Amino acid sequence: MTTAEYDMLHSVTVIKEINILKKNFSFSLDEMHTSKDLSFEFNIEDGINIENNLLSKIIDVHVLGNRKKEPLADLRILYSFSVKNVSDFVIKKDENMIVDPSLNDWLDNIVLATTRGIMYSEFRGTYVDNVILPIINTHTPHN
Repeated sequence: MTTAEYDMLHSVTVIKEINILKKNFSFSLDEMHTSKDLSFEFNIEDGINIENNLLSKIIDVHVLGNRKKEPLADLRILYSFSVKNVSDFVIKKDENMIVDPSLNDWLDNIVLATTRGIMYSEFRGTYVDNVILPIINTHTPHN
């Protein structure tokens, strides 16, 4: 992303809401975990509300223990972004609407970085205290 693209996206986007929708811990007290003992699964869902100039992202993060592949923690977090003239950043493709790839990548990076911080805060004092979501490449190839 060029500096001009970054400046433009930064000038039109505001975080409106961050809401933890679900937080679940499943654990055995005899096992402490570090990031090396774990695997992560995540999924980001997109939402578009053109009438209100809003984009939303819901991220589901699952922390799995590698030893037994057991689920240790789950988080589901909603992010809402106000985007000036959101219709300028929405592309109609077939029957679907998709967000411009540059904006989508930028928002995904915000979601992942913020989720990493929320996980750090929410996991403090638990058996997954030292678990940190790794850095993830969210870049979408632009065609």
